[in-house]
Amino acid sequence: MLTGKILKQLHPDNTIRISGFEEIPEKEQNSYDIVASNIPFGDTSVFDLSYSRNRDTAKVQAARSIHNYFFLKGTDMLREGGILAFITSEGVLNSAKNETIRRALMKDNNLVSAVRLPNNLFTDYAGTEVGSDLIILQKNTVKQSFTEVEELFCQSQITQYNTPSNALFQDNGRIIHTTRVLDTDPYGQPAFIYTHRDGVEGIAKDLKQMLSEDFGEHLDIGLYKGERNDVPVIEIPIIPTVTPPAAQSVTITQETQILSAPTINKVKEERQLSIFDLFENLEEPAVVVTPVKAVATTKQQAKGKRTVNGYQANLFSGLMQQPPVSTSPVNNNTSNERNTQEVIGDLFSGLNGNGLAQKITAGNTIPEPAIYTKEIQIF
Repeated sequence: MLTGKILKQLHPDNTIRISGFEEIPEKEQNSYDIVASNIPFGDTSVFDLSYSRNRDTAKVQAARSIHNYFFLKGTDMLREGGILAFITSEGVLNSAKNETIRRALMKDNNLVSAVRLPNNLFTDYAGTEVGSDLIILQKNTVKQSFTEVEELFCQSQITQYNTPSNALFQDNGRIIHTTRVLDTDPYGQPAFIYTHRDGVEGIAKDLKQMLSEDFGEHLDIGLYKGERNDVPVIEIPIIPTVTPPAAQSVTITQETQILSAPTINKVKEERQLSIFDLFENLEEPAVVVTPVKAVATTKQQAKGKRTVNGYQANLFSGLMQQPPVSTSPVNNNTSNERNTQEVIGDLFSGLNGNGLAQKITAGNTIPEPAIYTKEIQIF
């Protein structure tokens, strides 16, 4: 936090973020030109779900160690041709457990330089003696294979003195030092201690010479500028073009075949008409079965012996013929007019007894009232 605030004061026109490396949004991936730092080291886990829950086993392993996480996260932030330069502990290259991380780095990056720094590099300014490595990578996602130096970079080994090391430093040619002593590391394990007798000035001089050679041999300036000259050529198969013959007009006559469906003889079923048929389709033919069955009703004789024998039609039965009506002597003038038979029709059918349509008039069906002159009795 303190170094970030100092950087803001020194460069007020630049965007300075004071936040965790894991908080860089994913939308900024593949966009940075240079990622450089003296990264932390240790077995501290980093809370980054995009790594800890990733299908890539290297990213899952990197989330468990903060120094490995910085390497993979840093290369993800680089654009094509971008450069990563980290100072880290010797464990990144010495530990056999980190071979997966090293191979993941070499898969999408070129190894520009890897230099082992002497233990007295930070003595004058930080008051500590610790071994460290400078690793410089250039992003190249289209590389096809590892170089010989990159293959050595991935391999760790144990020296004859039972000290951990990397195959790249087996001849001590890439270690900046003037003296070497077999001793122990800060964790009490056997290790070689490298020092430089000329201090920081001597270290800077030797480092500058080594980096100049590495940059001239392994740094791709064209790739950094966006000019690719090593992209593999992908052969596209040539499909021969066949010229079709001249098209001729062709008349196609489509014959229509009429398929006759099998004829199904429909049998009209006689059904009895109900009151609900009034609301159905009136045009549907229906046969009304009207059984002619008369029910004789007998009324009690009143005084004067006035009797009427007749037949009353059912509401849904058909039409039926009613026998002649005989009247009392009081109403003799209507007896001759009642010699004709009265026809009582069905309420809904309108058919006569012979099954023929007949217009029923009020004069033919309703008898005229007769004057009752007798005494009214209570029943």
